[in-house]
Amino acid sequence: MILLLSALLSLAASAPPPRASVLVHFRGRPDLSAASSIPDRAARRAFVVAALTAEAERAQRGVRDELRRQGVAFRPHFLANVIELEADAALAAELAARPEVRVVAPNRAFAPLPAPETEQLVPRAAAAVEPNIEKIRATDLWRRGFTGQGIVVGVADTGFE
Repeated sequence: MILLLSALLSLAASAPPPRASVLVHFRGRPDLSAASSIPDRAARRAFVVAALTAEAERAQRGVRDELRRQGVAFRPHFLANVIELEADAALAAELAARPEVRVVAPNRAFAPLPAPETEQLVPRAAAAVEPNIEKIRATDLWRRGFTGQGIVVGVADTGFE
């Protein structure tokens, strides 16, 4: 019995600590005020992307180097100046204590809203239809029985690749 208890305690002590997905948010934002004076949309977009990327590279460099040194996989995101990774409590505390880190927060899973009731998908009377719906001739399809019922269309735009 003592041998079994000792083996179980040894196994528990050797088990890796639990890990969770976290987001490491960094201090600092680039100065994007010059973007408003760039008339060309593509050039303005390129300026903003370059500024955000450069700031993320600068702010995240030390943490990225340390994570690589420790062999921890991570995923950097330049738009929000965030690094996503799996961390145990010790690593999360170590990262949170760094001066360039604003906060380490849990990366909670997204749960989509439930689909609406079927009655909400049935079109209203044609008199209440918006002009843009009439313009694409959706009411013609509705009269023929095609209402889109049972089809789910959705978009989850996270803002990064």
